[in-house]
Amino acid sequence: MVYNCTSVTAKTTRTFQNSFGLFSFRHMKKELFFGYKKINDNGQVYLIAEPEKALFDYVYLNLSKINGQEDIDELRLNKFELKKLNKNKIKKFSSFANNKKLDLTLRLIFK
Repeated sequence: MVYNCTSVTAKTTRTFQNSFGLFSFRHMKKELFFGYKKINDNGQVYLIAEPEKALFDYVYLNLSKINGQEDIDELRLNKFELKKLNKNKIKKFSSFANNKKLDLTLRLIFK
């Protein structure tokens, strides 16, 4: 069951709750706001992250909670799904963040 829906935004971090659930909007630096497909659904336009960008965003936004392999194991990432991802694309995304801990964490996820 999903308890919270998290999106990234170039605007201020905010959380909203309504009858549909809890919605979090987490701030992402403008220079890291890429890797999304524009979807137009009956006049409603939104951006959805490519799978590699979704993983990158998740790790980036939760980096303060990840301090080694044990924390990565607790994320319970699906190894079969990880194999489908383009590692070079994730490395490229990571290069824009210029964050050594992020680079190390992503390497540990794919080891």
